[in-house]
Amino acid sequence: MFLWWSDPYTWITAAALLFTVALALRFLDRVLRKSAPRPWITWALTLLWVLSVCPWLYITARTQNVFGQEQNSPAPNILLTLEDGRQVHLADLKGNVVLLDFWATWCGPCRAREPALHELSGNNARRGLVIARISGDENVNAWRKYLRAHPSNALEALDQDSSSATALGVEGRPTFVLIDKEGVIRWRQRGWTPYSYLMLRHDLMRLLA
Repeated sequence: MFLWWSDPYTWITAAALLFTVALALRFLDRVLRKSAPRPWITWALTLLWVLSVCPWLYITARTQNVFGQEQNSPAPNILLTLEDGRQVHLADLKGNVVLLDFWATWCGPCRAREPALHELSGNNARRGLVIARISGDENVNAWRKYLRAHPSNALEALDQDSSSATALGVEGRPTFVLIDKEGVIRWRQRGWTPYSYLMLRHDLMRLLA
């Protein structure tokens, strides 16, 4: 999830948007006129767009951690309380690649990641992937209603007191924690963008290989 109007990114965000609009209008003008008067203007706008957008993408993506972080630390043996009342320790899932998905029904980016998780789960469940979706909802009824409307084969757990999130150092949602078959945290990512999916899939495939 990108930051749009928060210091120190306001100026670079405004510049990126301004030059994007200017460049789009310039190309539209060329199409309508079917000519290319003063092409240096187009090249200048393109250069300015690259110089403003590329740093913006890099800085905001790094700030929001959408590229993820490589890690190598033992996963805490958190206790998951599942929707059906069962309790599962994280250590019980050893031998599988485990993807912990910290989310909530009120979180917009969390809803956006839904199709991607279904795709990853459906294609890799037989290869030893277990997805545990850990909700931070305080409203149990809203959580259960959402699960009925969006069924999945993931382990659905509720973390009302945020004990699991705290144990894993989760500071925002969605946050993804990837654990290898030996119970070691190998990768962590916060937020959800197209970059998130690409990086998540890349690291997941590497651990499943």
